[in-house]
Amino acid sequence: MTLWVGLDWADKKHCLVVRPLEGTPAQTHFVDHKPQSLEDFFLDLRQKHPEGQIGVCLEQSRGPVLYALLKHPFLRLYPVNPRCLADFRAVFKVSGAKADPSDADLLCELGFKHSDRLRALELNDPATRQLWLQTEHRRQTVDQQTGLTNQLTAALKNDYPLALELFGEDVGLPMSLAFLKRWPNLASAQKAKASVLRAFFYSQNSRSEDKILARLEALRTARPLTEDAAILAAMQLRMETLWEQVAAVQKSIKRYDQSIAKVFATHAKAKVFASFPGAGPALAPRLAAAFGTLESNFPRSLDMLCWSGVAPVQKASGQSKVVLFRYARPKFLHQTFVEYARLSVPYSAWASLLFEQLRQKGWKRFRIYRYIAFKWIRVLWRCWKDGVEYDEAKYLRGLQQRGVTFYQSLYPDPPAAMAPKPQ
Repeated sequence: MTLWVGLDWADKKHCLVVRPLEGTPAQTHFVDHKPQSLEDFFLDLRQKHPEGQIGVCLEQSRGPVLYALLKHPFLRLYPVNPRCLADFRAVFKVSGAKADPSDADLLCELGFKHSDRLRALELNDPATRQLWLQTEHRRQTVDQQTGLTNQLTAALKNDYPLALELFGEDVGLPMSLAFLKRWPNLASAQKAKASVLRAFFYSQNSRSEDKILARLEALRTARPLTEDAAILAAMQLRMETLWEQVAAVQKSIKRYDQSIAKVFATHAKAKVFASFPGAGPALAPRLAAAFGTLESNFPRSLDMLCWSGVAPVQKASGQSKVVLFRYARPKFLHQTFVEYARLSVPYSAWASLLFEQLRQKGWKRFRIYRYIAFKWIRVLWRCWKDGVEYDEAKYLRGLQQRGVTFYQSLYPDPPAAMAPKPQ
């Protein structure tokens, strides 16, 4: 490195501390939060130091500042975990005092003195980077949909309970939303002819005669909670507002699904992750985004286990040793593996057997899924590393040959190499 830069970013001005290697005193600079200002600063720095690379330590693993710096090939970026910087600050500032210039100086010192302990940012291919952002944004949109449907359910319980009686609590289903759009209150639904209602149910692929008759009877016998026109108008407006928001979010989720599927098809490891049982169109792209294409990022399966927070952390002091849940972890990454473990249980024989065995021991569900995720990550890593699709029969044969007896009931007949020789 020619010099080191510590960058403490903010929404209006960024503080940058520049420290050359030859012993020149560090200098503090303030740069406006504008792409052109940031670019001019680093281009000017490059003119003054045309040889070698410039190391930049910043408290971001993603975001507009990081993306703005990625285009400069002469910069070597070192994202620092906020927890790491906070602990480093506490060494020198026991009082907890914090300021942008001091944080930028500490970031610069981290890179200058401890670069061997830091991990430089290695860029994955464009497909991986796009998948990572889009899958996370999609998940946030799904969470938004969940919140809105919960609000809509609560509103219907007070204003239009018949809708819940007809379709259940899952008001986000297409048939529920279509019904609410066409008949936004009890009075309008009861005015509809039976033939019109029957045609509606048929158009929504609900053709069970028993269900249709039960719904028509519920409509006929339903009574409004109130007949006050002012209250009914206010309640209907609230329900319609929530319905429109749910419908808009669902439309956005479909757009994300289409874009993710298109990008995932171009990913170098798409076939590998699509081959895993239970992954499907939602989880397979998330797994591909988690691992990426750079093998140097995860040279061992343990690296992914620790980075994702699926592996526990051990604290030992003297004769005491404690194993704890790893709270410092990328939450979306951790969520990806635990959710995949949950979805794999109905589709993977060994995951299903392990789940049932641990349930019988009294383990709680989340602990079981995290335990299964621990095992899946090692399998995922090996397939990713070798570039091969997952084959459960092959995996079970490998367990059998290694003498693992836990899955004995799933093993086929002994391999020819292990079978007794004929007399």
